[in-house]
Amino acid sequence: MSKEYKQRNLRLNHGLGWLALVFSLALFTTPILFPICQGLMETKAGMPIPMKCHWSYRIETVLAMLGIGLSGLYFWVKNAEVKKYFGLGFLIIGLLVIFVPTNLIIGVCNSAKMPCRATTSWMWTWGGLLVLTGLSMIVYWHQQSQAEKRLPGAETGGGMPPGREV
Repeated sequence: MSKEYKQRNLRLNHGLGWLALVFSLALFTTPILFPICQGLMETKAGMPIPMKCHWSYRIETVLAMLGIGLSGLYFWVKNAEVKKYFGLGFLIIGLLVIFVPTNLIIGVCNSAKMPCRATTSWMWTWGGLLVLTGLSMIVYWHQQSQAEKRLPGAETGGGMPPGREV
């Protein structure tokens, strides 16, 4: 492999990791920059409880922290086969980020005038970008693991003829 090829792969590897980290940090900070509803709703029994969006964004915060942690581990791991699964992790986190504020999982307030609706559109954007980053990682690292298997000497463990391993 040429030096330029290795440099390009290293930049792309780090670029994917940084994208995942930035999108995860954006997920974490969006509810702070665009606050969700602060009010309480009253149950039929008369008890005040937080709105649905409160619980949705609690889960979104946990998903963002998982993404941040996974991003940190992504830079630490070197194996192409393992990095492919990091892409799967980001893909799943992104899909959960998209579906948590819908009524399929928890949902947010029904009124379009509520502040949580603006937050939700941003979260869908970050979740979608995290899904695309995860898919990119899966494709990229699948190609890298296939390329590693095609290298001369890969099947004998480093290019030494059979019987001559040290």
